[in-house]
Amino acid sequence: LPLVVRSAPPVTSLELTTEPSSIAADGISTSTVTALVKGADSNPLGGVSVTFTATLGTLSHLLRMSGPEGTASVVLTSAINSGLSTVRAVADSITRTTEVTFTTSPTPEVRALWVTRYGYSSPEDVARIVERAAYAHFNTILFQVRGQSDAYYQSQHEPWAARLTGTITETLGQDPGWDPLAVALDEVQPRGLQLHAWINVYPAWVGTSPPPTDTSPLHMYHVLTAVYTDTWRQWDEHGPMPLNPSYLWASPAVTLTVEPIISVCQDIVGRYDVDGLHLDHIRYAGPGYSHDPVSQARFSETLAISPTITWEDWQRAQVTELVDRIYREVISPRSDVMLTAAVWPIYQDRWDWIKYDGYDGYYQDSQGWMQEGQIDGIAPMLYAYMSCMGGEEYYSRFYTLTQDFVEHDNDRFVLAGIYAGTDDGMSHYDDFEDVADSIDRARQAGVAGQAIFQYRLVEERGYWDEFREGPYQQPALLPAME
Repeated sequence: LPLVVRSAPPVTSLELTTEPSSIAADGISTSTVTALVKGADSNPLGGVSVTFTATLGTLSHLLRMSGPEGTASVVLTSAINSGLSTVRAVADSITRTTEVTFTTSPTPEVRALWVTRYGYSSPEDVARIVERAAYAHFNTILFQVRGQSDAYYQSQHEPWAARLTGTITETLGQDPGWDPLAVALDEVQPRGLQLHAWINVYPAWVGTSPPPTDTSPLHMYHVLTAVYTDTWRQWDEHGPMPLNPSYLWASPAVTLTVEPIISVCQDIVGRYDVDGLHLDHIRYAGPGYSHDPVSQARFSETLAISPTITWEDWQRAQVTELVDRIYREVISPRSDVMLTAAVWPIYQDRWDWIKYDGYDGYYQDSQGWMQEGQIDGIAPMLYAYMSCMGGEEYYSRFYTLTQDFVEHDNDRFVLAGIYAGTDDGMSHYDDFEDVADSIDRARQAGVAGQAIFQYRLVEERGYWDEFREGPYQQPALLPAME
């Protein structure tokens, strides 16, 4: 039986107050419960024994003496982090109870949502995107602001994207009267989401006709062409990549390709309160590229100094050098901004699963960037390679690839890139159960979080409630970067 020590004068009043529970970095929830003991004429009584019990959690003390101000406090802790605890306090012959609610806090993780430039056309679109992402307990938005050397923000270096004024190319450079990046930042900040500006790195244009020439700033296509004619483009064995319905890629070896990209990154980070930069298409267009004259000449110069270097290593170095420069020149001076990248799903094909992996086929050394501390995180696009697989074959390879990236993360973030719905050529992700299973297996592999591709698919399939009531049922804090 609890020991009750009678006080003199007698206790006439006992009041309990509680602080809202808080969650520490180790996942332990705590709340302080304070008893105020009063005697006759409502004067605080010191030296009174107060006995505490709780239905859930652990109390720091079961018996406390009230101080001169008449208060006695205990700390209630819980590792369960979910549920309601009734705390009972007894002083003299008076008993009072209060309730402490513990809220669930899952393991901190990044829950990122890719939002492509095709996902919004107005401020209302952006507001709806952020509202729904917050509702579904995403905590990070990867918001595309550069597609083909154009801008979805007030850029000092590149023209406004034509899409924002309703055309494919004709209105390139025309001010749309609103700033998508600024609107997105205004929307995420009161909701506590992070926003990372997503930029396509090497794609210079899309379409069979060149961009207009009357824009201000002048489009990079024309800047490069004026200096290099067509030698700035990536070349295969047949010559320069032509204008085409897909991306026209700039060569990573061309100085006037690299410098504008760094300037774009500095411009965004310097003038917008973004939480990060997210690089995409930070690689060569494919294994047949790039045999452009600029690359050939520069490789020959390097070979004269370093006779053992291979063509493949030299090409990887061109991409890695840009990642490194962005990190050193743009990110490192700002401790509150991260650098991440969407990367090829197979770094090196150790299992003979694919013809061209990221390292040898696209000259992208993503794991090397993490090992050398040149990037804060990567999002392997795991759906890109395994689009035609299903069932256990898919899950087995998904887990293997995810674990391979985690094992080489050097305490950097790995975000499992997960597709959000069936699309042309995608036999997997037929329903939300496939998405949820992929999230679960990514968590088992030890990733820092997931990146869901993409908003449009989630919206089309109406998966917001499924995320909120399923794998993202409880909000998650962002993990701390080492």
